[in-house]
Amino acid sequence: MYNLSQKELLSEGVMDKIKSVGKSIGKGVGAVGGALKAASDAGIEAGIGDVVGGARAGYDKADDLLTSKKEKLLKTLDDQGVMIFPGTDIRGKKKLAVVNVVQYDYTEQGNKEPMQGAKQELAKYKFKDGSWEKVSGSREIKDGYSLLTKEEVKEVQEPDQKGPLTGKIIKHQTTKGKPAYGKVVGYTYEGEVAVQPFKGSRAPGIYGKKEDQVEESSAEEASKFYNVKIKEGTSQANLLRQLTLLSK
Repeated sequence: MYNLSQKELLSEGVMDKIKSVGKSIGKGVGAVGGALKAASDAGIEAGIGDVVGGARAGYDKADDLLTSKKEKLLKTLDDQGVMIFPGTDIRGKKKLAVVNVVQYDYTEQGNKEPMQGAKQELAKYKFKDGSWEKVSGSREIKDGYSLLTKEEVKEVQEPDQKGPLTGKIIKHQTTKGKPAYGKVVGYTYEGEVAVQPFKGSRAPGIYGKKEDQVEESSAEEASKFYNVKIKEGTSQANLLRQLTLLSK
């Protein structure tokens, strides 16, 4: 079968037909090149319907390229049956997104809402080849604490994951407005501080907090609050050794 070149297709007046299709579906002609190629590949016997189909596919592809990363992420979440937990935002940088998600249901008005009894999770997504992919090991939210996964515990042990608060005692407010103390053992890739709780804390494990949510404290203050003896200046080597034991 003889295939038409794009130049021959233009001379056949196909361009005008594709442009008219573009107007009818309310889109530009940025995908005309793809439509012409589709028609050329289909051969001289192809009808205008085949060309129109190619045009529509091309326009849809062009639309997909113009869709923002955030909109693509929201669509990915929707396809997975989850929504962003109310009151939280998308965090991350460049091609990494961190979101608190929860399974959703619909109200009688057709609006999304968290499914009754569903628990929120902290999930990671990476942007690759034009789409978002979920990274395994979603972080659990328990008693208001965002627990680090085993993979994240390993991350904060890496030399380049240290920061200004690493090794220091910090305090912050819990969701119930009470103070909590811990020691920063490193930073996650999302820029959160990884906090190792002291004995007596309600935190069920190593957890992450935004750096602007914590403030530097002291062993004396933490010791009085938990009524246990807390040493200041534990070596980084000991902290990493404890982390390794906890992650097994």
